[in-house]
Amino acid sequence: MGNARWHFQNYITQTTQVTPSSAKAGMTAYVVKDGEGSARMEAYGDFVGDIDTKFTAEVYTTAAGAEIGSALFRWKKDTTVSGWEGTGIATQTTYYTLENGIQIRWVAGSGDDFTAGDSWSFFAMRPRGKGALFIDDPNTQLRSDDVLILSIAVDLGTTQQITSAILGHHNFTSAATIVLQGNGTTSWGAPSYEQTITWTTQHASLFLDESYRYWRWVIQDQSNSNDYLALSKAYLGLYFEPTYNFSSSYNRTTQAAGFERVVGGMPVGRWVTGYNEMVSVPYEIMTTTDFNSVQSMFQFVHDRANNKGRPVWFTPDSSEPGDVLYGLPSMTLSRQFYNSLGKQHTVAIEFAELARTLF
Repeated sequence: MGNARWHFQNYITQTTQVTPSSAKAGMTAYVVKDGEGSARMEAYGDFVGDIDTKFTAEVYTTAAGAEIGSALFRWKKDTTVSGWEGTGIATQTTYYTLENGIQIRWVAGSGDDFTAGDSWSFFAMRPRGKGALFIDDPNTQLRSDDVLILSIAVDLGTTQQITSAILGHHNFTSAATIVLQGNGTTSWGAPSYEQTITWTTQHASLFLDESYRYWRWVIQDQSNSNDYLALSKAYLGLYFEPTYNFSSSYNRTTQAAGFERVVGGMPVGRWVTGYNEMVSVPYEIMTTTDFNSVQSMFQFVHDRANNKGRPVWFTPDSSEPGDVLYGLPSMTLSRQFYNSLGKQHTVAIEFAELARTLF
């Protein structure tokens, strides 16, 4: 049995670092109007932006007329730093392209189409885009756009030592080929590092010790009956392995995740939506240095500054890298001190896996 390893130092921290070769486009939500004119605005398009975006269009002058074609509009996003993205644009009945695949047009009503100041707002969302990799919920996945070959390129900004690589909550079949590459440039014809990752159910995990700025996963799964590839997490970073392993006698429990339907106080049905593991991890001996690392992980998970819990990865046995769990250590970190051994610690960690419940 290998030592347990904890993964909580992911160098992939923002969407700008990640470039998938394919990602499912998004859509527009309901348009909300604020104004007196009779025209309505329609929004349409396959959204290919990286993050959910709120768009606003405003008719700011009707000096040339209050009808479609005469009134002028301007538009902006919720991320616009100042001013407007576009202005002086004539309203129109055909679709006008804003950006990232989003288009708008107006449909005339009765009476004046517009009054100055009429505005419309809507959200464009891409729940299956690369932004899904940065959401803690394992049910939120990056999904390829109906292709069975997917690459995910990562730019870490600077050269970083990588000892752990994980693709989490995937839909790859056992026939899939999963390759991790590392390189000093973005030219992938002959990468400096290349390693095939052994397929395992749910997660594809690899231990290594390589240092590069640029990385890329390449997945091919031509026999996948879904006709797309999907995953919820991408981890490139370090693992933490305490000097002494936890006790070889430990508890690991599988729970069924689901819900019951209750009628008149009586359960009449149960739906199982997934399974999750509960692991009790008793470290009989832990050095002060290792305990400080555990405490850093504890504070990372239970993030006081952002008032949230942040899941981590846990490998109970490093000789089985595919057996990796995604979840939360408990909110209590229990330990005892033994000064006779040079201030050693006995530490107990309770770990609860976050189950993926949508398939």
